[in-house]
Amino acid sequence: MAVERTIKNLKLQVTVEDGTTSSGAKKEKNLNFNKIKLTASDEELYEAGKALAESQTLSLCGIKIIPTTELTENG
Repeated sequence: MAVERTIKNLKLQVTVEDGTTSSGAKKEKNLNFNKIKLTASDEELYEAGKALAESQTLSLCGIKIIPTTELTENG
């Protein structure tokens, strides 16, 4: 049995620095953006993530793409 994976949805997750904890460790906050265009390139997604982080007063820590996939039987 062959199984096919299809990306159905993308979420752009921008992680920003959100101060420090009481022990002095860096605290992070995730900003999630749904319904991202499936045809967007990695460069476009990275630039969008940077622009979204710059619209905040917080420093950028990282950018992730989180796919939602569907598995179907092929054949």
